[in-house]
Amino acid sequence: MGDLEKSYREIAAQEEWPLLRWAAIGCELAKLTPRKTVKLNRKKHVAYRLR
Repeated sequence: MGDLEKSYREIAAQEEWPLLRWAAIGCELAKLTPRKTVKLNRKKHVAYRLR
């Protein structure tokens, strides 16, 4: 488990949020902020612009 996932699980437990899959989190982020598809090491990734 990576640091980001571990942090998310800890915060979700503390705040009593339901655990969501990363795809669901990405869909919600897409509603809030611009996104861009980028290639990194031959893999496609979605980058979200956060301020």
